[in-house]
Amino acid sequence: MKKKYGPVFTLYFGSKPGVVICGYKAVKEALVNQNDVFGDRGDYPAFSNFLGDHDISFANGDGWKHRRHFALTTLRHFGMGKRSVEDKILEEAQYLIKELKETKGSPVNPLFCLGRAVSNVTCVLLYGKRFDHRDKRLVAITESTFGNLLIMSSKWGAVSITK
Repeated sequence: MKKKYGPVFTLYFGSKPGVVICGYKAVKEALVNQNDVFGDRGDYPAFSNFLGDHDISFANGDGWKHRRHFALTTLRHFGMGKRSVEDKILEEAQYLIKELKETKGSPVNPLFCLGRAVSNVTCVLLYGKRFDHRDKRLVAITESTFGNLLIMSSKWGAVSITK
C-alpha cells in the first residue's frame, strides 16, 4: 500500500479513519517533528469506559499533560531515574532469575513471572516492601490485572458500548 499511496495515508476501519505511517523518515517526521498534529491517541471504548478521563495511558490533551507531569514528578520524588531505583530493579531481577531457575527447564509462561517482578518494583518504590512471587495478594492482583487487560483488549472490549 505504501508503493501505491505513499508513506502516509488514511485507512478506514469501518467508519473510523486511521492514519498509516510507513518508514522511519515518515514516522520520525510525524511523531517527533509534528507531534502536536500526530501525537494524540485514538479512542478505545473499553478503556475509556473503564477509566474515564482519569488515566495517563489512553488520554489526550491538556488533562493528559497535567496528569503526566504529576506522575513523572511523583515518580522522580520516589527515586525514578536515580541509581537507587536501578538497584531495586536489579535486586528484583535476581528474584525473577531464581523463580525461573526453579522451573528446572520445564515450559513456563513468563507473563505472570514478569508481571509480578514489575509489580514488585513498583511496590518497593511506593511502599518500601516487596512481596514473594507466590504471595496470594500479589498473585491475585497481577492475575486480575492481566484478566482485565485481556477482556479490554479482546474484540468485545474493542466494540464495548460507550456511555
